[in-house]
Amino acid sequence: MSLQAALAFLGQARRDKTLRAGIESLGNDATYEALAEIGAAAGFGFTPEELARAHSVDWGLRRARYSR
Repeated sequence: MSLQAALAFLGQARRDKTLRAGIESLGNDATYEALAEIGAAAGFGFTPEELARAHSVDWGLRRARYSR
């Protein structure tokens, strides 16, 4: 389980329509726990806490990139 796997999951979710559809199907029930389960089913090993950290890192990098 790792932060790197969680970051890879976020990237794959942007590119893979099937994975994204599974995430979108959660609707208002999209918790880090539910997302970690989807990630595990897709072959990614991370905890809900690592996903929360990856989400924070991902958005921090996006903010830095687009705020220039």
